[in-house]
Amino acid sequence: MGAPESGPVDCLIVGGGIAGLTAARELSRLGHSVMIAEMADHLGGHVAHYYNLFPIQTLAVDVVKPLVDEVTRSPQVRTLLRSEVIGAAGRFGEFSITTRDPSGQHTHHAKTLILATGFEIYDMANHVFEYNYSKHPNILTGSELERIALGEHGRGGGGPQGTVTRPSDGRVPESVSFVLCVGSRDETNNVWCCEVGCKVAINQALHVKEVLGPDVTVTVCLIDIRAHGRLSEEMYRRCRDKGVTFLRGRPSSIDLLDEHFLSLKVFDQVTQKLLEVRADLVVLEPTLVPRSGTVLLSEQLRIPVGADGFFETQDYFAPVTTATDGLYVAGCTSGTRDIPATMSHAGLAAVNVAARLRGH
Repeated sequence: MGAPESGPVDCLIVGGGIAGLTAARELSRLGHSVMIAEMADHLGGHVAHYYNLFPIQTLAVDVVKPLVDEVTRSPQVRTLLRSEVIGAAGRFGEFSITTRDPSGQHTHHAKTLILATGFEIYDMANHVFEYNYSKHPNILTGSELERIALGEHGRGGGGPQGTVTRPSDGRVPESVSFVLCVGSRDETNNVWCCEVGCKVAINQALHVKEVLGPDVTVTVCLIDIRAHGRLSEEMYRRCRDKGVTFLRGRPSSIDLLDEHFLSLKVFDQVTQKLLEVRADLVVLEPTLVPRSGTVLLSEQLRIPVGADGFFETQDYFAPVTTATDGLYVAGCTSGTRDIPATMSHAGLAAVNVAARLRGH
């Protein structure tokens, strides 16, 4: 769909999530030809599977759908789905990208390149053993909780949109516990903060309270709250006013009690007491890590990665440019960001591309 393949496109964007879509929209509005290579079978990335968004609980579909609609309808944009980038080389004016899809391998040419490859959810099943993720149906990730709220079928089952149920039997949970910073801010796994986990947990805890009512017990286990930005404090206060309990302590373990219930052992840093929290739904908020293939692209395009594994930019105060002329990064490709920051970052990448194409 979109722009013809003859000749190099002005910009090829690797990744069709929120960042890639935003960059494509801005460039197409400026009249530039764009190609998006997305390895999934749909556009929108992770956000396409979210129910509502922090901090004003906007439905995710109301953010994603207008972006997808404008980009896919633009005559300036060609979209390649189920297309994995397996090779990349070049510089400004002569980038060559090799993709693989169900029909085989294809080579595409572009004057500029934007990497909007995003992130992956940390593999807790093989790294955070004390929480028994994948060992009990009622231990979920925040992303899986969003899918339950969306009514998508899968590990969380399905139901009316907005509903929260426990996967073990599809019933409404009595007690929901959230665990923050899973796989992050520790020396064993990853030392950095993912920057978005606190916001996601606050939003989801508030949603659970508002949907299931005051009788459900909601507990958030945390190291501390790092939800900054406009309306963040207001959302945190709304949670507390609704009766959400915030425990300053990360569980040492999550034990399986029976087919529905779990036990969390938490040392509360405020009361200096070891507590047991029982829940029939536990939601883990794991850290975010670079997408697979980041190292390969780093080597092929001569763009370094940092200690956290994400792409490095050429200068801290030039957050979208890289050491390779004509190559830019957008969104979580160069570090985790929330959705508004991701869209702003992608817009800046598009402006830089447009300026470079004009010879600036």
